[in-house]
Amino acid sequence: MERRRQPRPIAVLWPGRARGPGHRDNAKRIADEHNDRIWLFGGSRFDGTTLSDVWCFDLHAGTWTRVGTAMTGPAPRFGQFYFSRKTATAYELYIFGGATAEFAPVLLNDMWRLTIPLACGG
Repeated sequence: MERRRQPRPIAVLWPGRARGPGHRDNAKRIADEHNDRIWLFGGSRFDGTTLSDVWCFDLHAGTWTRVGTAMTGPAPRFGQFYFSRKTATAYELYIFGGATAEFAPVLLNDMWRLTIPLACGG
């Protein structure tokens, strides 16, 4: 019996990476198959700074864009519980709890939803 070769993953370094959201950990993401984009929320830097910004990576252009939201968003945080889902009209990222800082944390007990319409930036 002949053995088939297993396909191997290919790593590609995207151009323009320095102009993106910067180094971080604990960021939450949504893979937007409709528009071929990756959406990124918050996280924390390695110095303990927590973040609440939203970024979008366009897979075709290879570029990052910082995105403003239509309302005041959640406090910067890390360690939050999250899940995402796709509805008929949007992607939704739900964020619950977490802590405001790594070194002197305030524990959070709030829930937020970030809604990204499927028509957004298409």
